[in-house]
Amino acid sequence: MQFSDGERLIVAMLCDMYKQLEIKGDFDPELIQAAICGGNTWLLKNKYQYVFNDYEAQEEHIAEVRGILDMWWFIETAYQKLSDAENEQLKEEFAPFSGKFLGFDGNNESEHYSIAQVLINDLGHWSDIFAGRDLNSHAPLLPYYKRMLAAFTSIRGSNNRGGLGKEGIRRILAATVQQES
Repeated sequence: MQFSDGERLIVAMLCDMYKQLEIKGDFDPELIQAAICGGNTWLLKNKYQYVFNDYEAQEEHIAEVRGILDMWWFIETAYQKLSDAENEQLKEEFAPFSGKFLGFDGNNESEHYSIAQVLINDLGHWSDIFAGRDLNSHAPLLPYYKRMLAAFTSIRGSNNRGGLGKEGIRRILAATVQQES
């Protein structure tokens, strides 16, 4: 890791401020200052790996998660308007996908899972429905969601009122049982 002279000065000054204000946080100002002044900046990348990772969520995955969360917001909002009998019928027909967004697999769909966490918990998007939920499905569900999203997009595009009824929900959930091509 290379620092310009200006960056070295800024970091050294911040370390001094950190120590002077007796801030207790995740960073060790003594270690950071020693690394900067002693030419051992490599240890910062080693010590604070979570800061210096090269990971950045892919734009298409962000858009995909947004679409999936939007779809599930519409589905869950529509479910709230159905009768108990209609809810039960859909649950029997399409379990486990009926009624509630199950999340993404934290192991196999970790990027989607992470994006959903940020959108819901950090940015507050769709928080009226999803806030406080465990979004780890513990099973890969992305292929199902993608098929559902295609069905949702076609329904939403032809529905000027924006809401989903029982048949709209049924068409979207039916995509979960279709064979992948």
